[in-house]
Order: sequence, then structure tokens, then C-alpha cells
Amino acid sequence: MSVPPTPYGQNPYSGPPAGQSPGAGPELSSTKPALPNATAIATELWILVIVAQCVVFGSQYTQFFDTADEVAKDNPDAQLPDGVVWAVIVVTGIGLAVAFAALTWLTRIGFNWARLVLGFFSFYLVVQMVSAFFTDGSDTWVMVPHVIGGVAALGAGVLLMHRDSDKYCKDTARWRKQKKLQPPSYFTTPYPPQQPYYGQYGPPQYGQYPPAGYQPPAGPDGYSPEHNRPEPGDRT
Repeated sequence: MSVPPTPYGQNPYSGPPAGQSPGAGPELSSTKPALPNATAIATELWILVIVAQCVVFGSQYTQFFDTADEVAKDNPDAQLPDGVVWAVIVVTGIGLAVAFAALTWLTRIGFNWARLVLGFFSFYLVVQMVSAFFTDGSDTWVMVPHVIGGVAALGAGVLLMHRDSDKYCKDTARWRKQKKLQPPSYFTTPYPPQQPYYGQYGPPQYGQYPPAGYQPPAGPDGYSPEHNRPEPGDRT
């Protein structure tokens, strides 16, 4: 079996190209994968979901007070002031909103685990919206943000499970891994340098000596070797 010849001008015993380790693949991409429309729209829908769920959560403040009253009946020493109950409601609502906002942001920048978690909660909110129609005691006006949030969650869940979103998160994870393994910039400088050592000045120029316009230095009393030069045709 014949071995293909080495291309002309290439040293068969030379190492890999500068900045590339032996056996490495093509040059690493320096650009992050573009955000697809499916992921962009899904994360924007989740902003609407967060706002709608904040309204729904705030409308359920009576349940917190009912729970506090039931605890106080069993243990009078555990009676909580109304201000503490309101503080618990506000802190819990803000904490949930910040947590889901962080998941939305992590999904937008390409973290696959955040996409899966956000997709799970999307379909969970859809099921919760459907069950709210069969629950007694809900105010009519509360159903409006409940339905808006559930429909937005349904659209976001479908888009998050889209193959474009899945491909974007996997490509972004691969890009992050390659970026961590990429060598520093000082390893990418080729050696030996492609340009001559004298750089931009170019090779030395060789011409006549002495250069044109050269005037020899004058001797004592203004004597110059030019004065002693014989004229053409003179005999010495």
C-alpha cells in the first residue's frame, strides 16, 4: 500500500500548526451560537407568566391568614401578628419571582438544565390553570391572570421543547467547553515567525561606497583630500 507524498513545501517531520495540539480538530469557533426565535419567544413569554403569577399569588393572601389562624388555634403561643404574615407573603412572592426570572435568563443564555426546569414548570402551570376551573371559591377577576399566565406558559413550554431550543443549548454548552480548553493567545503565535527578523525595515541595501553627496572631513588648516586629487590628464 503506497503512502501519499507530502505536499510540496511542507516538512513531513514538522509538528502541528501553531496554537494547536497534536490530534486537535479544526480551529475553535470564537462566536457564540445565535439565539433562535423559539428560545427568544419562550423567554419573553415567561416574563408575562411571572407577572401573571405574581398577581395570582398576591390574590391568595387570605389563605396565608387562614393558615396562621389555624396554627394559632392549636398553639396560642404561635400567634403571628398581621405584619409578620404580610412580610412572609411579600418575601415569598419576591423570592419566587426572582428564582423564575433567573431560570428564564439562564435559559436565554443557553443552559440546558435551566431550559428543562423551566419547561417542566410551564406544563405544571398549564395543569394548575385547568384545575382552577373546577375549584370553588376563586374570585372571577383572579381567573383572568390565571388564564393569561397558563396560556403563556403553554406556548413557552412548547417552544422550550422545540428542537431549535434544544440544539441551541447543546451548541452553547459545546462552545463554552471549547472556550475553556482554548489555549491562551501567546500560544497561538507561530514559531519560527513568518516575517524576517528585521521586520518592516526590510533587508539591507547595498550600493556604491561612499554614498552620493559624501564630503570627507577637512584636515588641519582647512586641508581637504579633495585638494590633492589630480585632475584628469595631469601627469604626476
